Amino acid sequence: MISRQFRLTVVSGLFIVALPACGGQQVAGTQTGAIPPGQTVLSAIAPDSKKCGGTNGVYVDPCPVIIKKKSKGFTWFNVDGPGVSVSYLKNYQMQGSCYNRNGGEICTVQNLASPPTYWQATSGPYCGKARPLKFYAYGGGGFIGYGYLTIVNKYCP
Repeated sequence: MISRQFRLTVVSGLFIVALPACGGQQVAGTQTGAIPPGQTVLSAIAPDSKKCGGTNGVYVDPCPVIIKKKSKGFTWFNVDGPGVSVSYLKNYQMQGSCYNRNGGEICTVQNLASPPTYWQATSGPYCGKARPLKFYAYGGGGFIGYGYLTIVNKYCP
């Protein structure tokens, strides 16, 4: 009888101690653990929805980029966001290729370096939509976040 009552008391005590621990967890992107008004838990941890998506306010503009005949096979876009001063593809690349699902080259992208967030997309030999590209954005304090870009080639040389 004493053993059963003791176990009930211990379990009840652990439950009461665990309640405050659950309520005080921080949500990614907040400093206080509180979710800003109008924002759900899912949106607090999901990528930003501006343009084609990104993290920590980083985005690509315009997005999606559409290469058309009237653009003569190329177009420009910017990687932007709070404090962004330079952008790269993976491994600090200043240029790269974008492919469709079957591996056909839809376009090439190249950093125009002035400013280092300004890029150009040039039509590749295949028409269609490329898999999204991921840009790494940096500022004075280091890495800020990612910006995502979708490119559609309608030029078809």
